[in-house]
Amino acid sequence: MLSPDDVIDILAIRLIGVVPDDETVLIASNKGAPDPNSRAGQAFRNIARRLMGEEVPFFELDNGGIFKKIMRLFGS
Repeated sequence: MLSPDDVIDILAIRLIGVVPDDETVLIASNKGAPDPNSRAGQAFRNIARRLMGEEVPFFELDNGGIFKKIMRLFGS
């Protein structure tokens, strides 16, 4: 999986946000109602605020994302 910095370097674009892995999205989807306190939901709201011109700090991403867990399963 590429890091946000790698994506910026490859695509030569300005980063407007990163949506973290969030297990609450699946739970909310199964319930049929969004979780207003989810990290993913907050990330999307922050992206929208940046698009509207606000200065919003970025989330700190954890290093234990789903892709890293999958890679560990396959010995990478």
